[in-house]
Amino acid sequence: MCLLKEANLSFEEADMRSKESLLQLKSMGISAPDSPLLVMDDNPLRFLSSNDINSMADKNLLALVR
Repeated sequence: MCLLKEANLSFEEADMRSKESLLQLKSMGISAPDSPLLVMDDNPLRFLSSNDINSMADKNLLALVR
Protein backbone atom coordinates (compact mmCIF):
# COMPACT_ATOMS: atom_id res chain seq x y z
CA MET A 1 0.00 0.00 0.00
CA CYS A 2 2.29 2.63 -1.32
CA LEU A 3 -0.30 5.36 -0.69
CA LEU A 4 -0.31 4.61 3.05
CA LYS A 5 3.49 4.69 3.17
CA GLU A 6 3.57 8.03 1.36
CA ALA A 7 1.07 9.44 3.86
CA ASN A 8 3.24 8.16 6.76
CA LEU A 9 0.39 6.02 8.10
CA SER A 10 1.37 2.95 10.07
CA PHE A 11 -0.02 -0.37 8.95
CA GLU A 12 0.77 -4.06 9.12
CA GLU A 13 1.18 -6.17 6.01
CA ALA A 14 0.14 -9.81 6.02
CA ASP A 15 0.88 -12.53 3.51
CA MET A 16 -2.55 -13.49 2.14
CA ARG A 17 -1.10 -16.87 1.14
CA SER A 18 -0.35 -17.88 4.72
CA LYS A 19 -2.77 -20.03 6.68
CA GLU A 20 -2.32 -17.81 9.74
CA SER A 21 -3.39 -14.66 7.90
CA LEU A 22 -6.42 -16.34 6.35
CA LEU A 23 -7.39 -17.81 9.72
CA GLN A 24 -7.14 -14.39 11.36
CA LEU A 25 -9.39 -12.86 8.69
CA LYS A 26 -11.91 -15.68 9.00
CA SER A 27 -12.00 -15.24 12.77
CA MET A 28 -12.95 -11.60 12.12
CA GLY A 29 -15.79 -12.63 9.80
CA ILE A 30 -14.02 -11.98 6.49
CA SER A 31 -14.47 -15.20 4.57
CA ALA A 32 -13.36 -14.58 0.97
CA PRO A 33 -10.62 -11.96 0.89
CA ASP A 34 -9.17 -10.63 -2.33
CA SER A 35 -5.80 -8.98 -2.22
CA PRO A 36 -5.36 -6.19 -1.38
CA LEU A 37 -7.60 -6.01 1.66
CA LEU A 38 -7.45 -3.15 4.14
CA VAL A 39 -8.78 -3.83 7.64
CA MET A 40 -9.18 -0.49 9.39
CA ASP A 41 -10.67 -1.63 12.69
CA ASP A 42 -11.91 -4.82 14.26
CA ASN A 43 -14.36 -3.45 16.82
CA PRO A 44 -16.62 -2.74 15.02
CA LEU A 45 -15.24 -4.44 11.94
CA ARG A 46 -14.42 -1.99 9.14
CA PHE A 47 -12.58 -3.15 6.06
CA LEU A 48 -12.19 -2.36 2.38
CA SER A 49 -12.03 -5.06 -0.26
CA SER A 50 -9.85 -4.81 -3.34
CA ASN A 51 -12.88 -3.61 -5.34
CA ASP A 52 -13.50 -0.84 -2.79
CA ILE A 53 -9.87 0.24 -2.82
CA ASN A 54 -9.54 0.19 -6.61
CA SER A 55 -12.74 2.17 -7.20
CA MET A 56 -11.92 4.91 -4.68
CA ALA A 57 -9.96 8.09 -5.30
CA ASP A 58 -6.75 8.32 -3.24
CA LYS A 59 -7.96 11.34 -1.27
CA ASN A 60 -11.16 9.51 -0.30
CA LEU A 61 -9.23 6.42 0.76
CA LEU A 62 -6.91 8.49 2.92
CA ALA A 63 -9.88 10.27 4.50
CA LEU A 64 -11.36 6.91 5.50
CA VAL A 65 -8.22 5.56 7.15
CA ARG A 66 -7.12 8.66 9.03
